[in-house]
Amino acid sequence: MRTGVDHILPDILLSPFLLLSEPAKDVVSFYDPEIPWCFAVLFGDSGKECASYFCPILEEVDCVLEEPYPGEGAVRLDERKMKGLPFFQIWVKDRKKTVIRMDLAESLLMRHAVGLELQEVVIT
Repeated sequence: MRTGVDHILPDILLSPFLLLSEPAKDVVSFYDPEIPWCFAVLFGDSGKECASYFCPILEEVDCVLEEPYPGEGAVRLDERKMKGLPFFQIWVKDRKKTVIRMDLAESLLMRHAVGLELQEVVIT
């Protein structure tokens, strides 16, 4: 983890795996209190600075109806298979993607969460 005066610690880290800050975790837990979490501490380059994060253990849902071709529109998801979950993972091609329900995304954005990257999906 790079640290220093000009570095921001985001609330959401996507790589190499999904990590959330405690405030972001609290928001997600409000929408789905059943999500299990793993605690992680990230240390700065010097080893003097650190930040606490939480890794959600998300359910993988097989709800992808149609994957887009490269450069084309959104992934199509089957709403019946989504089970009403606010936060889960899907496989698109050979990559795992995280799906977040609109109300949860809006809640994180209203709290000025840093690091959230959104892409449209089509629900049918």
